[in-house]
Amino acid sequence: MLNFLVNNRNMEKFNEESALENPEAQNNEFLGILKDRTKEIKERQPRLPLDDEGRIDSNAYKEIYSSVEEDWRKVQEKEKEFIPQDEIEKHQAVNGEIAELITFVELYKFLHQKYYVTRASRYDDIFHHADTVIMNKGTGEIVCTIDETSAYKEEYTNEKIKKLYESNLKGIDLKYAFKIEKEKNIPHLILSRAEEVPIFCLFLGTNEINDNSDKIKSSNLDTISDFDKQVFYDFINIINKEIESIERYTQQVSPTSGNTRVLAKAKQFVSDVSTMYPEILNKDVENLLK
Repeated sequence: MLNFLVNNRNMEKFNEESALENPEAQNNEFLGILKDRTKEIKERQPRLPLDDEGRIDSNAYKEIYSSVEEDWRKVQEKEKEFIPQDEIEKHQAVNGEIAELITFVELYKFLHQKYYVTRASRYDDIFHHADTVIMNKGTGEIVCTIDETSAYKEEYTNEKIKKLYESNLKGIDLKYAFKIEKEKNIPHLILSRAEEVPIFCLFLGTNEINDNSDKIKSSNLDTISDFDKQVFYDFINIINKEIESIERYTQQVSPTSGNTRVLAKAKQFVSDVSTMYPEILNKDVENLLK
């Protein structure tokens, strides 16, 4: 099962053998199935400015920002640093995208009735480290973002966790986001920047993904299996534990200057989701709310 708690010291370590254990064709097939599902999610959320990969499309913001073209140039320049240099890095890049798409699809399945679930724009992905964006349809507030990764070394994991704690002292900003404003009691989706957004990190074990790939491939957006329930429980449990860790970190390093709104948003999200799925999320999640 997918077990990737942020403080778990038995995390899978990335190495050459595990990186190459799946044939390239098999991984590409898996990725293709997930991309098809991503496109379907985009079609189910027609109000949102998304591209076919389910990402927030920065091109829709040209009337808001004069810097859209310049931002895209920065993205392209930065992406050159991530071009895989060998077979191991190519495989790692594919696994990373698979992890991101699994998270996006699973969260959409469970949350879409109350939340918009999208992938972040390429700009916010690269410069603000956000992969998945979750927005409350009722309040119009972006409640949190998710940063996913699959292949990692211990030093990389530790660096990610440190950045996670630091980022949540003030929350992150998303340049390409949206909000809901009401005019004559009619809600309108407005393209805008988002500020003070909590961010969480999900470490998906490559071996666990490979072991459960058939279950993931055979699922669909309209059916929630026992496997989906376990994955969703793991996701929310991880977020819960990260909130607790971030709270302790904030008290230690910045007890007076930490932004309480950031954690309040995160806790409210966990509370709302616990109410939506009490039969899946057990008392360990609810402990946070006491």
